Amino acid sequence: HAGAGTDEDIFYKRWDAVSSSWITTKVVSTESDSYSRSPSLIVDSSGNIHIAWHDGTDYVSSGTDSDVFYKRWDTSTSTWTTTEVVSTESTGDSTNPSLTVNSTGTIHIAWQDITDYNGAGTDIDIFYKFLTGPPLAPELAFIVPNPTDIDTVYLDWDNVTTATTYYVYRSAYYIWSVEKLNPIATVITSGYFDTIPYEGNFYYVIVAGNFAGNSSHSNCQYVEVIFPDFKAPELTPILPNPTEVNSISLVWDSIDGATEYYIYRSDSYIWSVEGLTPVDTVITTSFVD
Repeated sequence: HAGAGTDEDIFYKRWDAVSSSWITTKVVSTESDSYSRSPSLIVDSSGNIHIAWHDGTDYVSSGTDSDVFYKRWDTSTSTWTTTEVVSTESTGDSTNPSLTVNSTGTIHIAWQDITDYNGAGTDIDIFYKFLTGPPLAPELAFIVPNPTDIDTVYLDWDNVTTATTYYVYRSAYYIWSVEKLNPIATVITSGYFDTIPYEGNFYYVIVAGNFAGNSSHSNCQYVEVIFPDFKAPELTPILPNPTEVNSISLVWDSIDGATEYYIYRSDSYIWSVEGLTPVDTVITTSFVD
C-alpha cells in the first residue's frame, strides 16, 4: 500500500465522526525496509498520536536486531515526525513495546529485551525509557477589556510545565489552524502585550513548544478594538519655506484624549497614509525632522 513494499509495516486509520467514514489508510513505518510489528498507540489530550513498535530495520545504525521505534502525529503541523530509535543502548532483540503519555506530555515506553545491559543478563528483561514530548496546549484567558479603545492588549495564558517557548498568533479571522500563519511574537513567559495596528476584531491563539516539538494551538480568543474618533490635528505652516537648512520644525495643535502622534513624510502630496510608514511617533505636539 502506498509504496510500502511487501515487508510488514505499521498502518494507521482513524474514524472521522464528522464524515462518518474511515480516513484513507496511512503508512506509519515509512523509513522501515524490514518487518515492523507489535504497535502500541495512544492519543494525548492535545490530539497528538504516539505510536511505538519493534522493527528489524537497520535504521540510523541501529543494527539488524529488533529495535523499538517511535513516531508521532503532530497536530500543530498535521504531519508525522521522523522515526526515532528508542532502544539505542540495546544490542539484542527489543520487542513488544507498550507506551503511555501522562498529563504533562511525558512519553513512557516499556518493552522486553534480551540485551545484557547493566548486568541484566541474556534472559528476557523489561526495559524502560521516557521522553519529554511536546507540551500540552495552553489555555488562553479572556481578553479584557473587550471591546477596548486603546491600541495595546494583554494576552494571558496558563504556564505549561514542559514548555520552553510560546508562539503568539494573531488574525483578523477566527483561527482554526496555525498551519499557514506566522507567529507575531515568540516569548518564554506566559503573557504578552500586543500593539494593535488599526481598528477591528483580532483573534489570538498560543502554541507552546519545547525541544521535542510544538503543542496544538490554544483556544481562540478575540478582542474588538474601537479607537476614539479623534479630530485631525491642524499642522501649522512650515517656516521658512523654502528653506536652506536640513532640519524642519513641525508644530500642530493638541488633540484631547490623544496619547501619541504619528509623523508621516512623502515626496508627493499625501492624500492618505494607507501604505505609508510613520517616520516617528511622539507624545508631544512638535517634531524636528
